[in-house]
Amino acid sequence: ASRALAYAIVAASSIIDFEAAVIDGWMPKAVRRRLVDAIIAAIATIDGEGLKLPAIREGTVGIHARALGGASLPLSERFLIGSTTISRSA
Repeated sequence: ASRALAYAIVAASSIIDFEAAVIDGWMPKAVRRRLVDAIIAAIATIDGEGLKLPAIREGTVGIHARALGGASLPLSERFLIGSTTISRSA
């Protein structure tokens, strides 16, 4: 899983710049820590020349990460300025 996540993070960072990739969810802290370490090691083996790679961080929300992330989407859509702001006003 760590290798696939590492490739996904590098691929995403080739399209957009983002500060961090946060690994969180319904898993024990020790497993999450090992996964983060494995992702960092896997990213080190991928050629990311010319890319600004994000930091890989452990999340702190845990089991509620998916629900909170999903709940934040309507708030982000309504109140945050983003790439769709111009198209919504047209």
